[in-house]
Amino acid sequence: MRYELATLQTRIGSVPRVVAGVERFVAAPDAKGRLVGCWTTDIGVLNQVLVLRAFKDDAEMMAERMRIYATDSPFDAGADIAEMTFDAYAAFPWVTPLKAGRHGSVYEFRTYRIKQGALDIISRNWEEAVPERTRLTPLATFLYTLSGAPRITHIWPYADLAERTRVRAEAVKSGRWPPKDTGPNLIDMVSIIAVPTAFSPLG
Repeated sequence: MRYELATLQTRIGSVPRVVAGVERFVAAPDAKGRLVGCWTTDIGVLNQVLVLRAFKDDAEMMAERMRIYATDSPFDAGADIAEMTFDAYAAFPWVTPLKAGRHGSVYEFRTYRIKQGALDIISRNWEEAVPERTRLTPLATFLYTLSGAPRITHIWPYADLAERTRVRAEAVKSGRWPPKDTGPNLIDMVSIIAVPTAFSPLG
C-alpha cells in the first residue's frame, strides 16, 4: 500500500472552490486510488488543502500523479492553486489505519525530519508506545516518506483543541508519551492543525 499526501497551496479566498474541485476530481471515473481524507488548514500554514489518498502500489500512484500533471486544471481547481507538492509515503507495518468515520473536529498533522538511519529504531519504539497512547485518542495513521529527506508523519484526530491540550498533557504526565529515544533521532518538527471537509472519509 502506498499513500500520497498532496498539499495544495491555494490563492487567498479560494479554499471553498478548491475543496469543491478536489471532491469532483477524486471521484472522476478515471481517478485512481482511494480518498482517505481531505482537510483545510486552520493553524500553521494557512490557505492549504490537504488530500491524503491510498494506492495499491507505486504504479497506481504514479498513474494518478500523471493524470494530475497532464491537465491544465489539476484537482479541477487549477486557477485557484498557487502551488502543489506531493509526498509519497508508506505506513509502518504495525499501524492499523483508522477506519472512515467521524473522529474529531480537528486533526493534527505532525511531521518530523529524522536522522539518517533512524527509521528502524523509531518504528520499534513507537510500536511499543502507541498502544498506550491510543487509549487516550486514536491514531489516524503513522507514515514514513519514500523520497526526499527521511521524514515521518503521524495524524491524530481530536474533538477540539481543548481535548488536544488535555490529552497531550495527560500522555506526557503519565509517561506514555513521547516514545523513548525519539528526541535524539529528530532534526526538526512541524505541526499543522486542519479541519476535515464535509466529504472527507476521515471526519
